[in-house]
Amino acid sequence: MSRVICGREIRRIHVIDDDPRVRESYLETVTDMGIAGVAVTDPIPDVDSLFSKIDFANDGIILDYQLNSTKYSRYNGDIYGMAAYERNIPFIISSHFQPLSMEGRRRFIPKAVHIDHLEPDSVTEAFELCIQEYVGKFTIHRCPVRTLVRIEGLERNGQSCQLNVVVPNWDPHSGVQIRVDLDSIPNLDQLEKSLHETGEARLTAEVNTGAQERSDLFFVNWKLL
Repeated sequence: MSRVICGREIRRIHVIDDDPRVRESYLETVTDMGIAGVAVTDPIPDVDSLFSKIDFANDGIILDYQLNSTKYSRYNGDIYGMAAYERNIPFIISSHFQPLSMEGRRRFIPKAVHIDHLEPDSVTEAFELCIQEYVGKFTIHRCPVRTLVRIEGLERNGQSCQLNVVVPNWDPHSGVQIRVDLDSIPNLDQLEKSLHETGEARLTAEVNTGAQERSDLFFVNWKLL
């Protein structure tokens, strides 16, 4: 059993969820696609151990987002999704809700869907997006472009921070609230000083300004002006 998607033969799809019933529903979707499904039932100790069992050339992955609430996994699905992206493995993330902590990794997650919309067509579309991006072909909604970002608020929270930003080239009139890792923002102390003195700070970042929804926006490679 296999299927060719964007010129790549997908022979197996690994389904990752800590709930056996959800894994079974994912396997049914995979079967409907005419592809062999592999249920990951054992706990996942770390990222490398998961990918040691995956054929980078011919496998795909269906990931649930909320995984680290049990002994099944130390990490949520977005961590594994980003690792899959780095290894050029097609994947899709499914979730019962909008995972806010995924925002900082959205650049590396071409498609995330509500669990009710996890079906053969959405999996195929996600795999197509991944495979195309792995060779540098982005849709207009996902294409990263360097643009001005105005920061109007910042709140630190552990190793991450919440930013209130405006992206003039996306929507000059509405702000967006995002969460990013602290180490992704250059000269954070200088940025906070500017916010305190003037009420805003200006940086540039690579942003998919063609995104249709706020939840699809991503921000990477921040730089000071």
